[in-house]
Amino acid sequence: GLILQEGFFVDGMREQVWKTYYADGTLENENFYLRDQLVGISQENLITKDLYNETDYVNGRRTSMRFYSSNRKIEVDFDLTKPGYQTVELLFPNGKARYRTSLSCGEFTDDIQYLLPDQRLWIVDPRKNGINHGTYKSYHLTGELQTQGEYMNGEKIGLWNWYYPDGKLSSSAFFQNGKQDSISTHFFDDGSVSDRIRYMDDERHGKSEIYCTGGHLLAEKMFVNGRFTEFRLSDKSGKLSAWKPVELNMVMEA
Repeated sequence: GLILQEGFFVDGMREQVWKTYYADGTLENENFYLRDQLVGISQENLITKDLYNETDYVNGRRTSMRFYSSNRKIEVDFDLTKPGYQTVELLFPNGKARYRTSLSCGEFTDDIQYLLPDQRLWIVDPRKNGINHGTYKSYHLTGELQTQGEYMNGEKIGLWNWYYPDGKLSSSAFFQNGKQDSISTHFFDDGSVSDRIRYMDDERHGKSEIYCTGGHLLAEKMFVNGRFTEFRLSDKSGKLSAWKPVELNMVMEA
């Protein structure tokens, strides 16, 4: 039930403040749009709530980037209006790299790599010609693969998978043209399904199923173009009730 992204559309274009959040609800990014173009200052925060960097935009193009240390002091300040390639590398206190990439005229030309103090990869954010393109990977702090999926021309495509530290599948989702357009499945750490959510054009649409551990079906919910319209519950024997319409301020008990 947590919000992962929020913002405004006007005439099909992003406008004003857009925010994205980590899975625990911590603010990850805050951007400002004018007629679907980034303008002003964008901020990126770590899951620890520390400010990580700020990027200045003019008409959708990066003009400068500032990276901050844990005490919110500017560590590096890059002027991206200079011609030619610039290598961006941030260091841990021990002198080893924690972030590296390359830019040209404000556009990313190489993958963005986030590294751990022992120089193991934490996140590989693929870039080509300034946009996401290629294989995205992130890793648990213990080194195991956490997320893997593909970008093409700035949009998520195909199957994306998320994993528990022991390698078991945590969730999977299918993307088409950057939007979820199939069934997204989440799993408990014992491998059993926790829920199946159907999407159409990036909105919940159709029947969603919610399970408890062991495979017992708890409830089914019906969505129409993102709107929760009706539900039915399962009793201890697994028998489902009749469909009931969703009413304002209704409390569901399973």
